[in-house]
Amino acid sequence: MRITEHFTWDEIASPGHTELGVQEGFLDRLEVLRVAYGHPMVITSGARTREHNKRVGGAAASMHLIDNPKYRCDCLAVDVHMLDASLCRRFVEIALAYRWSVGVGKSFVHVDARADLLQLPQVMWGYG
Repeated sequence: MRITEHFTWDEIASPGHTELGVQEGFLDRLEVLRVAYGHPMVITSGARTREHNKRVGGAAASMHLIDNPKYRCDCLAVDVHMLDASLCRRFVEIALAYRWSVGVGKSFVHVDARADLLQLPQVMWGYG
């Protein structure tokens, strides 16, 4: 089921969870990022329950969490599958320009909206 022009429930919702669990305004920002990027974004991880987050080895205060106890918010992050280096660079540049925080891994890019939706500093990091 489509929840925005470019994203489906299954891409964003935590597996088996009956509520979407994303922070208000998150999907609108994600759609703006997708349009600015101009290429499909394959979401490999979206909202997570605490149980799902633990199973995938997520951080205790992950921005993917539904009902995040540290930040008192719902999910405001996705991981995007990325293998092409030039598209990855373009995606990261656009995400940073649109005030997303960015984490770059070997085959994915994490983006979260902490700067705009929680008024936290925008950050960038790499996964070892």
